[in-house]
Amino acid sequence: MRKLSIDEIKQIQLKMLLELDKYCHQHNLTYFMCGGTLLGAVRHKGFIPWDDDIDILMPRKDYEILLHEYNCTSEKYKMKSVELGMDRPIAIMMVCEDTVLKNLSDENYDVIDKLYIDIFPVDNLSNNCFVRYICCYIKEFILYCYGGATWSYVPSARYNDRAGGFFNWKGKLRTLLKYIFISIFKVTSSNFWGRLANNLSRLWENKNTNWQGCMITQAHHNNGLSEMLPKEVFSSTVKLNFEGHQLNAMVGYKEYLTSLYGNYMKMPPKDKQVSHHDFIAYYKEKNEP
Repeated sequence: MRKLSIDEIKQIQLKMLLELDKYCHQHNLTYFMCGGTLLGAVRHKGFIPWDDDIDILMPRKDYEILLHEYNCTSEKYKMKSVELGMDRPIAIMMVCEDTVLKNLSDENYDVIDKLYIDIFPVDNLSNNCFVRYICCYIKEFILYCYGGATWSYVPSARYNDRAGGFFNWKGKLRTLLKYIFISIFKVTSSNFWGRLANNLSRLWENKNTNWQGCMITQAHHNNGLSEMLPKEVFSSTVKLNFEGHQLNAMVGYKEYLTSLYGNYMKMPPKDKQVSHHDFIAYYKEKNEP
C-alpha cells in the first residue's frame, strides 16, 4: 500500500462528491454541501486549505433512497450505516473501496477503515424550541451509549489542540465520562443505539413543521441546535463553486453558516488552522489510479 498525501486524499474525496452529485442528478435526489465543506465553498471556493473532509446533508426521504438503492450500482464506492444492519456508523458514510484508513485513535464515534465522506439526513423538527432542546440532549445521551459500545479505552483527544488549564480539565473529564460509558455499554449493541438515534430524529417525519435540521450529528455546533433552522433554509438549492465544480448548497446557506460559525468569512488564527482528523490513508497498490 502507498501512503496518500493530503492533496491526494482531497482528490479522492472530491471524486466521491462528484459521483454523489452525478447519482443525485440522475435520480432526482437533493443534497446540500454543509459544515466545513459549505464554508470552504463560500470562503475558499473549495476545500478549506487545512481541512480534509466532506460533509453532505440530504432531505430524509432522498437520504433513505440513497442509503437503500445506491450500493447495487457501484463496486468502487459503498454506503455504510447502522440502518443497513452494520455496527457503524449512525449516519451514512460513503467509502472508497480502493483505500485503507488507519485511525491513530478511536476518538471519533464512527470508525471506518476506508476513506469516506459523511452524509447526514435533514429531518422535520418540532416547532417548540424547548422540545428541540430536550431532543438534542436525549440524542447526545444516545450517542454516548453508542460510543460506549464502540470505543476503546484510550484517552479523549478532543481538546488536545487547545492550550490552557480549562481545556486540560475538560479533556480529563471527557476521558472519565468516556471510560464510564465504555464500562457500562460495551456489552450492548451499537446497531441498537444507532437505530434508536435515527428513530428519534424521525419523530416528526410525517408532520408539517416549520423547522428542519440535522439531528444525527456528533457533539458539534451547540449539540446540534445550531443546525436546526426554519425549513425555508432547506427549501431549495443554489449552485456554489467547489474546486471548479458547480455543486449544491441550501438556498439559505448564509443563515446556515451564520448559525454555525457566526462571522463565517473571518479567518481563524493561524494556530487554529489545523486538521482535526487523526488518520493515515493508503491506496491499495492494485487499485492505483
